[in-house]
Amino acid sequence: MIEVNIPISDRMLGIVLMIVAAVLVVVALLIGYAAVERWSGVNATRSALRAQAQGNGSRARSEASRAAALLPDEPAALLPSIDLESPSAAAKLLNLRNRVSDRQRAIVDVALQLNHALTMQPIEDVAGANGQLIASVAASSKGQLASLPVAEHGDAPYRTVLECAYAKLLQVAWSARDAGRVRTAAGALQLLSPKHPQASELMFVITALDPDIGDKELNDSAQPLPPERRAILAKLLAELAPAHAAALADIAMGATPGKADPKAALAATIDRAIKGAPTASALDALCFQALDQDQPELARKVVTKMEGAQRDRALGFINDFPGTLGDAFLAAAGEQALLPRPSRLRAGDGFVAFHLSNEHGLLPKLFPEITLNDQPVGAAQLRHWGSLIVVLTDLPRPYTITVRVNDHVLFSQGIAR
Repeated sequence: MIEVNIPISDRMLGIVLMIVAAVLVVVALLIGYAAVERWSGVNATRSALRAQAQGNGSRARSEASRAAALLPDEPAALLPSIDLESPSAAAKLLNLRNRVSDRQRAIVDVALQLNHALTMQPIEDVAGANGQLIASVAASSKGQLASLPVAEHGDAPYRTVLECAYAKLLQVAWSARDAGRVRTAAGALQLLSPKHPQASELMFVITALDPDIGDKELNDSAQPLPPERRAILAKLLAELAPAHAAALADIAMGATPGKADPKAALAATIDRAIKGAPTASALDALCFQALDQDQPELARKVVTKMEGAQRDRALGFINDFPGTLGDAFLAAAGEQALLPRPSRLRAGDGFVAFHLSNEHGLLPKLFPEITLNDQPVGAAQLRHWGSLIVVLTDLPRPYTITVRVNDHVLFSQGIAR
């Protein structure tokens, strides 16, 4: 064997070692930078989830965007930053699906099908409870009142899918005036997200739809809401919760249930309104409520916040006082806001129920005349709480209900089988 000795000077050896050391330092820096970046992405993901759990939506979105920028190939980091209700989300999810491992692809597939369900696109089958919930979301997005499945043991759905399914159920059940499902969905959302951005509204809905709750508990549940939002929600809930209609009417006026002084409550409401920036429709409502309570001076206080044609129109009604709004309901040609109108009829076994008021929540001065198949309904068949009117009947379906005020037909509708 021939040995070849290549002499290497100390200087050359030092240079080689320096180059190797420099390469190792660069590699170490790259590994360290990648580790720091990954740690920052994981930390941002956790911060986004923590902010979401705390009900801090703006911070959750900010942290989710930062996590997505740091870890663009990680579903756990990228998915919270995607708005699944946006049609453009599908392209982002498909792009992510092509970059992740097979093990992570199932998570992206669930998010993609949930996006399709929310945007009313055709959905594909997804295994287990997630797939069943996504199918119910798809039905709810089309306005269908679907029942949510019960997950089998060991097949828990993703929290986002479950929360989305209950949110859609609440939306459709509210439109259908299905009080039972509204309460179920609101309770589930409150349990899933105690710090939900609308947690106060959810708690008010849950409490109002409990037939056994007392007026004090109902009033306490309404107090965390801002006054204007509290009044709107109380009026809407009165139709879903007839057992609490009177208490909800007091709450809507800002009064304690059972202890309301309507005139004092309205005066306080008007004082708050004229110190703020109320909308034109809110001013109309307050003006007509004041006249309905025979308080023209309060109505004039409201007029000071009005302008132009709205002001002239309101002054015309005030100057015609003491004519009642019951007369104005029928005499105001073109004043559609003053005309009484019914809510959607709800017919059940042995009853028909509806609300009757005008656009501003005012009631006719005279109780309406109600007939079933042209036969007058007697007082014993009527139940009346504020704007809510319930007619008890044992007539077989189909039959026709007609409602008149001062011989003016408000509506006539057939009740089908």
